[in-house]
Amino acid sequence: MQHPRPVKLLSSLHCLGIILLLLVPIASVQGETLRIYYSASLNGNIDGCNCDMAPTAGLVKRAAFLRSREAPEPSLLLDAGDIFDAFPDEELAHNILEVYRELGYDFIAVGDQELSNGLDSLLEYGRDFPLVCHNLSVLVERRWEMFSPEPITLHLSGEKIGIIALLDPETISPGSKEIERSVRIHSPISTAKKLVGDLVDRDATIVLLLYHGTHENAQRLIEHCPDIDVVILGHEGLLIPAWSFGQTVIVSPGERGNWLGMLTIHSVGSEAIDITNDFRLFSFRKDPDDPSVRSRIQKYREMLRGRLLAN
Repeated sequence: MQHPRPVKLLSSLHCLGIILLLLVPIASVQGETLRIYYSASLNGNIDGCNCDMAPTAGLVKRAAFLRSREAPEPSLLLDAGDIFDAFPDEELAHNILEVYRELGYDFIAVGDQELSNGLDSLLEYGRDFPLVCHNLSVLVERRWEMFSPEPITLHLSGEKIGIIALLDPETISPGSKEIERSVRIHSPISTAKKLVGDLVDRDATIVLLLYHGTHENAQRLIEHCPDIDVVILGHEGLLIPAWSFGQTVIVSPGERGNWLGMLTIHSVGSEAIDITNDFRLFSFRKDPDDPSVRSRIQKYREMLRGRLLAN
């Protein structure tokens, strides 16, 4: 099985606090262009931290940028998982999901921390928000069901885009009896082989994987599924500007809301796909707050204060 077009990584730009775009204006280049904004590993940091040793921007800064940006059409907004805190916190989880909905996130991969509030909450999130995971099955009324049964296909920028999201079972820490009893995580490699094969058979011209797992295991998966064009990594919190592993481009946007990745995918006729990757770095001290998210943070803190006083 051979992917119809090779991928070429034009450049990998690691920018500090500014956005670096393609040197040639998009409108002047022949062919179609798709912009993908991506994030991962927020780890529940809806607010940032003005810590001297390690300041954290948080979702409140990223939201201000995303809400004010003039996104080109077409574009996608994706997250590779771990948007929640590692510890149970239903109120925080719902606030983060509501912000992601307001910002227009198209798809959010399920990370291990999305399981932190239990199975019932995960199922509720899956019904109400665009969470996806294609190798996760859950026990519902004594019957096993796939959390996301089918790969995602979209027609954008003259391309047929295929998207799958996979959760690395090695990210799951033992502990919750409910999760151990009611959740199964199937082999990422076996699942990817089947779903990527299905997408290529359906003439998908760009195959994108949201992989929540280790960098090492992502490479192992790519060796078995070379038809994947782009892998967006979550979980480890690594900042990977972009590099090629075979014909596949791997990127990772860091953690705690400090960075937002931007992929520009440009199709050159029917011969190749060119990819450029850029980052936007957010500063707790310098970047503006999003007023709506700041209001949510204040209400959330008041709720926590009320609970402490009640006890």
